[in-house]
Amino acid sequence: MGANIGWLYTRNYFKEGKSEFDLDFNWILKYNELKSLQAANDTDSSAHLKKEIERQKVKNKKALEVKNNTIKSVNLKNFINVFETTLNNITEPIYTNISLLTIYPGLLIGSGYEHETTTEGELKLGMQFDHTTGLPYIPGHSVKGVVRYYLNKPFSDKNGNLHTIFESFVNSDLESKNQKLLPIEVCNQAFDSMFPNNDKTSMYNTDIYFDAFPDKDTTTIFDFDFNTPHKSPIKSPIPLSFLKIKEDITMNFRFLIKTSIYVFENNQKIIIGIELKKKMFSYILKNFGIGAKTNVGYGQFISKEDQREIPNLKIIEDVPVKEGYQNQEVQIKIVTELDNLKQGSNVRACVIDNTGGILKLKLSDLPSVICSNLRYQDSTLFKINQIIYVTISGINGKAPNIKSITINNPKS
Repeated sequence: MGANIGWLYTRNYFKEGKSEFDLDFNWILKYNELKSLQAANDTDSSAHLKKEIERQKVKNKKALEVKNNTIKSVNLKNFINVFETTLNNITEPIYTNISLLTIYPGLLIGSGYEHETTTEGELKLGMQFDHTTGLPYIPGHSVKGVVRYYLNKPFSDKNGNLHTIFESFVNSDLESKNQKLLPIEVCNQAFDSMFPNNDKTSMYNTDIYFDAFPDKDTTTIFDFDFNTPHKSPIKSPIPLSFLKIKEDITMNFRFLIKTSIYVFENNQKIIIGIELKKKMFSYILKNFGIGAKTNVGYGQFISKEDQREIPNLKIIEDVPVKEGYQNQEVQIKIVTELDNLKQGSNVRACVIDNTGGILKLKLSDLPSVICSNLRYQDSTLFKINQIIYVTISGINGKAPNIKSITINNPKS
């Protein structure tokens, strides 16, 4: 089956020993000795000791390079098959599954765990691994925390009225059934009942959030990325490498969802079914992400349906458009060929969702990419199905195999 990937990245990664694949931390003690020799002006001894320290550092760097490449290339399929077999032995598929794909730059989970010894070549950030299978995973409590936070996060409509995403979903469901809409106060009561903040509510009456694991068809899952802190304005920065879950990896988010019925003092009743909750959970995960560094693009997801829904819109040249908050006419050169796409290029996109300060867009004439989470405070200023123009701020991959892009600066 191969080595447990969690063990490889934690217990085995910094193992000391005499083999060529073990690390030697004696150089740290010798470095302190070197300082004493240099202070005593013992040049011969310090020069000899300095060479010995450098030799040990080179050995460690080579050992870490082997370890890093082993971790990156480990095939997780066998471990996942064992995990999936256990799940399938449950008599009924009582859980609800939401399968989502990671997009560039990937997913960071567990980065707060210590994973650093100041050794050159080591991967600096921690990673969340299941203790039994060694698989990377997203804890269920993290999923619940993200869903709860954003469902109740207020946003204002074009008239300045405050709403929550939870309220929007509940009232949209009622409207589709030609039922009376509920005031936000009643929706807030239902939200508090759905996420009780006490120990008195039975677990049998609340939704259960399971840990999210990679899909059973996953083979290799990891890639390296780099952080480049600029500690000095006059010195070249030193890139620091870390491990991440790469793009195009399917993560399965599993829930045990219950149909909730809430009756309040004024006899107002709210029924929140399994499908409505599934839509809520999926919307939050796809539009706000999870894990570390979500503000710079990590932890974002799309569904397989999103990949198939990219429209075939025709790009036109030199279209006069108006700037978002300005009246002046501006000419924007629109890119018509994928080969010409670069940072700063302008492309046309179609608005498919504008709620909660998020613009979800489908990009035209770029069949291999989609941008689903452009944060924009006044997102409701843009109408559904409206064509807008956006500027490319980042590209992952080269034409014709561009995997994803990031955008900014919406214009209508």
